[in-house]
Amino acid sequence: MTESRENRRLLSNRTAIAALVVVLALIAAACGGVRDRAQPVETTQAPPTTQPTDPAQPTGSTTAAPNGETGEITMTVGDLERVFTVIRPDSVGPNAPLVVLLHGGTRSMRLVLDRAGTVDWVALAKTEGFVLVAPNGVNPDTGDTLGDRQHWNDLRSPFRVGDSEVDDVTFINRVVDWVIVNHGVDPDRVFVTGLSNGGMMTQRLLIETPEVYAAGAAFIASNPDRTDLVRPTTPTPLLLASATDDPLVPWDGGNVATRNRGTVASVAETREWWIETNRAVPDSRGVIQLEDTDPSDGCTLTTQGYDAGPGGAELLILTMEGGGHSMPSTNYTRVIEALIEPLVGPLCRDADGARIAWDFFLSVSS
Repeated sequence: MTESRENRRLLSNRTAIAALVVVLALIAAACGGVRDRAQPVETTQAPPTTQPTDPAQPTGSTTAAPNGETGEITMTVGDLERVFTVIRPDSVGPNAPLVVLLHGGTRSMRLVLDRAGTVDWVALAKTEGFVLVAPNGVNPDTGDTLGDRQHWNDLRSPFRVGDSEVDDVTFINRVVDWVIVNHGVDPDRVFVTGLSNGGMMTQRLLIETPEVYAAGAAFIASNPDRTDLVRPTTPTPLLLASATDDPLVPWDGGNVATRNRGTVASVAETREWWIETNRAVPDSRGVIQLEDTDPSDGCTLTTQGYDAGPGGAELLILTMEGGGHSMPSTNYTRVIEALIEPLVGPLCRDADGARIAWDFFLSVSS
């Protein structure tokens, strides 16, 4: 079924039954997810892309751009039917920016647009006037591309079902091309962000196809623990957000979720790799302590800015001191906190991660 994309205050006045629904959804996100498949809309032939297409790759098929606020679009990449969701608020004008939002592991495009923290992007799209697109990953166990237990091929090795061969890089970049053609967004203001598995996929996109994106923001995500990462020739501005008490993507590196979901480098190693890659130098402001607007959450936020050196790009380091595996958001309620902290660790309620990322995007693209 198709869920509403309207921004709403989650669980503020809901009944105990609604709270139970949230529990089930969160458990599903941590342990495998819920299969609530939305039906794709009618498919038509896609227009030409704005960038040269590899002749070995099919151009795919998509639906016509919806006139309303949301729509699910199908596209064939290789031998897979892929799907993505487009949100174009009424506030969007010509030549608007585009934000690509990538869901976490065992989640989907539908859940990332409907859960506390990431749903903040929907509200921002309306107030700031940008197009928001959420692609869907692939279920590594079944090969399903349309469901809600999805993953991205983010270069972790070994993955829990073996190294993925799904070409998510081509798919996501084809989605960008489609939105540029069908919604007239500014190709020089295309941004990508994600959390967890989606944050790791964000980093892969900036490594392999930096020319597509003006900037990126990776939340609760580290580099894969491998020695063969190739630095991009063109650095891209990047926000890296990590949490000291993350139980799933460990601060010191190692196994993801303490299970066979591949391994990651430590936060320190990840940051150093990107500082060198972006040829970035610390700015004059040093470490900045953000306002602790909710002292009861036990979490504080600090930022460290890096300026672009010669031939480099900006970097912003966001640290969630005492935070767990989630985006900071002022929209978490006490009910949500009680339900999901056992799964993801402490929640940071001092600021909205989406707003921090958007402000960073604006600062490096103006």
